[in-house]
Amino acid sequence: MLTLLLEIKRREGVEPMLLLTVALLRIAPEIQLKYFRRGRKLQPYVVGLSASKKITWGIKWGIKLLADQHKNKNIPIKLLADNLCLAVRNKGSSVMRKRTTYEIAAANRHVKPFF
Repeated sequence: MLTLLLEIKRREGVEPMLLLTVALLRIAPEIQLKYFRRGRKLQPYVVGLSASKKITWGIKWGIKLLADQHKNKNIPIKLLADNLCLAVRNKGSSVMRKRTTYEIAAANRHVKPFF
């Protein structure tokens, strides 16, 4: 963690904890998509997330997307710092995943599960 903060400080020249906080807030989703079966199709529906779950999902997305790019599961610190710096600028794979989730939710906002 310390090497990550030092890499962010060297690269951006700003307080690393501030950048980390802003990046997590940009990555963290407000909603979660859950799926239910209607006939043969899986229909997504939207569920709101609590504050702690938002941060948890943001961290999971950031790490999982980077781990998928590197099959050996050893994520370089420079790549993690780069992803966080891109998230501050609303770019990068984690922010794109959030946008995709919101697009799916907007397209299926009429769907309501019958429980």
